[in-house]
Amino acid sequence: MKKHIILSLFLLVIPFSLFPQWSYPVTNFTRQQYKAGSQSWQIRQGVNGWIYVANNKGLLEYNGQSWNRYVVPNDNVRSMMMVPGKRLYVGGIAEFGYFEADKSGRQQYHSISRNVIRQKGSFGNVWNIFQSDQVIYYQTDGVLIKQTGNAVSYIDAGMKLDCSVLFNGVIYTGTKKGLFMLLGNRFSMAKNCEQLVGKRIRSLIPLSANQLLIATSNDGLFIYENDSLKKFNTEIDAFIRENELFCCAVSPGFIAIGTIRNGVAILNRQGKAVTFSNMNNGLQDNTVLSMSFDMSENLWMGLNRGISTLRLSGALSTLYSSPNFYGVGYTAKLLGNHVYLGTNEGLYYTSWPIAVSPYSLKLNSISSLNGQVWDLNVIENKIFCSHDKGVFILNGDHIESSFDTGGAWSCKLSEKSDRVLIGCYSGMFVLWKQDGHWTKLSRIKGFYESTKFFEEDRYGVWVSHDQKGIIRLQLAADGVTLLRVKSYGFNEGLPSNQKVGIEKIGGKILFITPNGVYRYNGKRDRMEPDNGVGSFNKYFQPGIKRLAESFGNVWTLSESQLNLYTPQGRLCDNIKGGLELKEGYEMVYPLSGLSALIASEKGFYMAQFQKKQSAQANLFLKVNRVVLSRYDSLLYSASFGAEKMMPKISYRYNSLRFEFGVVDYLLSSGVEYSYKLEGYDDWSPWSHGTTKEYTALHEGEYTFKVKARTANGQIAVDEFVFRVRPPWYRSWWAYIIYLILLYVAGRYLVTLDKRRIRRHSRQIEARQQAELAAREEEFRRLEMEREKEIINLKSEQLESDLMHKSRELSNVMLNFVSKNEMLQDLKSDLLKISTAIPEQENVHMKKRLLALSGKIDQNMQHDEDWKKFEQNFDYVNNGFLQKLTDQYPELTYSERKMCVYLKMDLLSKEIASLLNISPRSVETVRYRLRKKFGMERDENLRDFLSKL
Repeated sequence: MKKHIILSLFLLVIPFSLFPQWSYPVTNFTRQQYKAGSQSWQIRQGVNGWIYVANNKGLLEYNGQSWNRYVVPNDNVRSMMMVPGKRLYVGGIAEFGYFEADKSGRQQYHSISRNVIRQKGSFGNVWNIFQSDQVIYYQTDGVLIKQTGNAVSYIDAGMKLDCSVLFNGVIYTGTKKGLFMLLGNRFSMAKNCEQLVGKRIRSLIPLSANQLLIATSNDGLFIYENDSLKKFNTEIDAFIRENELFCCAVSPGFIAIGTIRNGVAILNRQGKAVTFSNMNNGLQDNTVLSMSFDMSENLWMGLNRGISTLRLSGALSTLYSSPNFYGVGYTAKLLGNHVYLGTNEGLYYTSWPIAVSPYSLKLNSISSLNGQVWDLNVIENKIFCSHDKGVFILNGDHIESSFDTGGAWSCKLSEKSDRVLIGCYSGMFVLWKQDGHWTKLSRIKGFYESTKFFEEDRYGVWVSHDQKGIIRLQLAADGVTLLRVKSYGFNEGLPSNQKVGIEKIGGKILFITPNGVYRYNGKRDRMEPDNGVGSFNKYFQPGIKRLAESFGNVWTLSESQLNLYTPQGRLCDNIKGGLELKEGYEMVYPLSGLSALIASEKGFYMAQFQKKQSAQANLFLKVNRVVLSRYDSLLYSASFGAEKMMPKISYRYNSLRFEFGVVDYLLSSGVEYSYKLEGYDDWSPWSHGTTKEYTALHEGEYTFKVKARTANGQIAVDEFVFRVRPPWYRSWWAYIIYLILLYVAGRYLVTLDKRRIRRHSRQIEARQQAELAAREEEFRRLEMEREKEIINLKSEQLESDLMHKSRELSNVMLNFVSKNEMLQDLKSDLLKISTAIPEQENVHMKKRLLALSGKIDQNMQHDEDWKKFEQNFDYVNNGFLQKLTDQYPELTYSERKMCVYLKMDLLSKEIASLLNISPRSVETVRYRLRKKFGMERDENLRDFLSKL
């Protein structure tokens, strides 16, 4: 028994390098992810930390979050070389040139070979590029192209060049004829390399300052040092012969061998096999065309079908993976030279340490124990298997005994070593040891709760319950009689009745709650926080599921994080993310102070923190891209050779998206980020997000700052400074225009004010003039009224005069008529008298009477009153006679009189009397007048004269 204990202690203290080297995690990138060709011929990491891949569909660029592709003529890129901070030279099929970052960091291609082909002709594939001093060499199938400045020359090798390298200032090439070196412009065989003749040299890589590693396709590795060649024997020489080496890569700790048939083999510098990676354990293709180690010593592989990464720098490695999967891991234990593994599919075991092999791990199964294996415990150097079918005791690889408990969760050796406590689906059992054998099984009656997690101390058996917190069972001396059952929950000092775990470390029972670690105070019969000396609360973090201790170090396991603490409570190291634990079945099983097995949904992980510490020095954070969100236009990319200048952004592009991430791509899932825009917001809470967008930024200078934090507390920072120009209406020239406009506006306002004053003056003047005009108008109105009155008076006077004249005319006319009537009567009487006198009698008297009649006629025609009548008539009738005379000068005196009488509307009889004519003569005169006036028959003469 002591021998077994010593062996177990030895296994716990031996260094991790002697533990089984399991498969390292593989990350596969399919061509659908990087959107390019399937074959990748060369891989390099730039000084910016980004990965660049020579692919058969162009040059690929990977920043840890996204892929980008740059095309070249003929598409295919076979090789590349980086001139730090300047150019990235590439070569392909009959094409070579260089990429150079533009102002935004986007790579722009410039062809060099275009002119070379015109001058020298075609040269085939460019397989390698290197620089010596200021001269760049392009290795093609059979020619070495030498470029000095703009001058290009050919160096014909006269044979097929399979590979090449620049080593200590000398160009070496591998051919079927052996190892050659370039001396001047001629190729010469390297000294003492005759044994390489006929061997296909696939790769030439510097191994150290004086050692050149020569990798052949089937004959293994050689080292050329100081003009001496020696075979480098390794543990995988047979593997190389069987699978044909195609490429090779070297890092400070590893040598990677890529094959055509069976993936990659990893050696240490001494030639010992470390691990193999192929399609059996996660690699997506077995043909490896190119390889390169990054700064964190992860291996990048260009495959015949896709790109893959092998995480050699990580703390985690896996035992098995698809297609050889043995189930979800639940429990594991080491015993002797075997490791026992319990999964949801059954119980498996294999030799320990596990031998490194390129072939899939074959675990041995115990067929009768197929099904759920919940827990394994080593008790007296035997495996106690808690199974869905019951409890089984194993001795080596065979079942020694079994017990039907109806489904067992776990077994614990009691404080009294003659019994084992068994937690089952329903209650608990006690297994007794009799005569050196475990034979008797007894149920603890009266308790039937599911007992998955439990521990025992001097106070009794403590059981974790999903709803009741912790249940304490006190047993009688017989070990099966239940004396007392008590629950401890919120009322008994625990922060909650739910999610209370239980662990026993160093004989001390601890209760793990969401709020911290608690212990039982027997004097107070209460639960209380575990404080004071030796407190485990210094290891507590929210979400902890399990606690374990090894060599003073404490392991804590939560849903997504594994922490390792020193005895003083200092975080030694941790793993955050990628654990993929099975909820409710978390397990951490320490193997040493720095190594442990972890059960997961993918089977089992090996955590080796000592190895992880070697990679902690390299953590680079980059602001990878800055994009103008509104137009999805690239503003800045941290691509190879890009200069981080302060861009000045137009105001209409004031919405930006920042993309950032750590360069250690395989750490990315466990890295948290915090960021802020200085002067705009505060540091954001830590999160896994790798983008941040700001919209509608005001003008000004900004600094975007981002920091990254790994699970073990490493911090990296980066920043990006930019300026948002003001909108055109807030630019300096706009302000000058505003000043000019302000000045013009001021002048204009002054002018307007002057105009206002002048207008006001004019208004006052106009008002005054209006008032004056009004007064004048009033005066004129009054004057007009006076004049009107005067006119009225005059009119009245005129009317009076007219009436007077009219009366005079009437009187005259009456006088005329009366006189003429009287004269007519007198003439008639005279005629009668004359007639009465006989002719022979009184002749003298008769003559006297006739002379008197003539005087009467004369008096009737030449009355002086007629002239006065005419004047008054014209006055009253607006110059009627004058108009009549002017218009009709041919009228006779009697006709004019006729017109006057007609105007006065006298009757024909009256007219005849006045004219001393007969009424018939009056009609005759009227007729003549109508003719002289040119009147129509139907026109009225009186109307015509009234209108005249």
